[in-house]
Amino acid sequence: MRIAKYISNAGFCSRRDAEKLIWQKKVFINNVCCEHPSTKVTKDDQIKINDKSIKIEKVIRLWKMYKPIKIICTNNDPQNRKTIFSLIPKNFPRLISIGRLDYMSEGLILFTNNGNYARKYELPSSNILRVYRVCINGSINQDDINKINNNIIINKIEYKKVNLKIEKKKKTKNK
Repeated sequence: MRIAKYISNAGFCSRRDAEKLIWQKKVFINNVCCEHPSTKVTKDDQIKINDKSIKIEKVIRLWKMYKPIKIICTNNDPQNRKTIFSLIPKNFPRLISIGRLDYMSEGLILFTNNGNYARKYELPSSNILRVYRVCINGSINQDDINKINNNIIINKIEYKKVNLKIEKKKKTKNK
């Protein structure tokens, strides 16, 4: 496994931040300064960052959280909005969100301590059923519902198992 990915999977920091640490000469493999983020390591190698040993936790853990509206699903927001990670207690390990919800969405979001585990569950090929309840203004016609339910392709990725249905309609007030 590449050292940057190893550091990320160990929960020390993101892969991009791990690459920065490597370029800053702060990462050591078996007491030798790491020169490049693509350097391969094994579970038997001793990895240190600023004299702190880094190991991948063998036990994959899963956490759940209710994400309120006006919270963004990112580690760092350039607009300084509140993030889901700011809601996590400081004594928790570094967590990775499994998927994300939009800024104005609310609902269940999952976290793990393992990047590969998170990625596996995010991919459409995992065929995990996701349920979303949406309120819309205006109306949607049956032809659009049929198109969505017969597979949908977004950015060349085919999404299957779509089952869009209208739970209820509210009558609109005439102005």
